[in-house]
Order: sequence, then structure tokens, then C-alpha cells
Amino acid sequence: MELKSIDPISCGVVKGLVCAVIGLIFGVLTAISALSIPFVGAGIGLFSVIVTPILGFIIGFVACAAFALIYNFVVKYITKRGIRLELVK
Repeated sequence: MELKSIDPISCGVVKGLVCAVIGLIFGVLTAISALSIPFVGAGIGLFSVIVTPILGFIIGFVACAAFALIYNFVVKYITKRGIRLELVK
């Protein structure tokens, strides 16, 4: 079996969601550590919890969608072969 193409949108959404969850975890950790900074710690923490997952989703989506587009181009026009897969029943 060979993997001939990857849907860029579905690949991007899955990778974006994974990166958003990782970004949320890092955002919460940043918020906890930012509480030790007087006056601005709460603002930095709230900002990191909101912005980090959003940026993680956007960057993950764009990177994976670009990878899928490049992979599809390479398989179709350059190598004519996909990645060989061995599936176990």
C-alpha cells in the first residue's frame, strides 16, 4: 500500500488542534509562573493562556497544510511513488 496524497485541510486541522492543546498547557504553566511577578503577572498570565493556544493552532495548521501540499506535489510530479505502508490486520 502507498500513501499517494494527504488532504491539506484535514491534516492542518488535526495538527493545529494538537498544537493548540500543547499551547494551552504551556500557557497555563506560564500563567502560574507569571503570578510571582507583582502588578503585571496576572495580565501576562491571562494573555498567555489566551494567545498561546491560538498561535499554536495557526502555526500548526499552516505548517502541516504546507507540508501536505509539498508532499502531494512531490509524489505527483517528481517521484511518482508514495510512502509505502504496511498495515497489520
